[in-house]
Amino acid sequence: MKRLVKVTEECLERGIAICKDGAQFKKIGKRISEHAEKYGYGVVERFVGHGVGTVFHSEPIIYHHRNDEAGFMVEGQTFTIGECITLCL
Repeated sequence: MKRLVKVTEECLERGIAICKDGAQFKKIGKRISEHAEKYGYGVVERFVGHGVGTVFHSEPIIYHHRNDEAGFMVEGQTFTIGECITLCL
């Protein structure tokens, strides 16, 4: 179980590391998926990150798994990354 927690933390770090003005949101999911799968884990696709603004759960939707969704980060934008890693693929 300690390894699962460690890999989950590392996935979060990898997702955060690509955040910058002009970066594609889909790269977050790619980085998280790649790292989780390297250790035999999967990403729960049902849970997503989201924008935080005047409405808490707002656009953009941040997928934590591989995806082809369009969208680019903008400087000053606020959003969550809350990946959920699972023991099963």
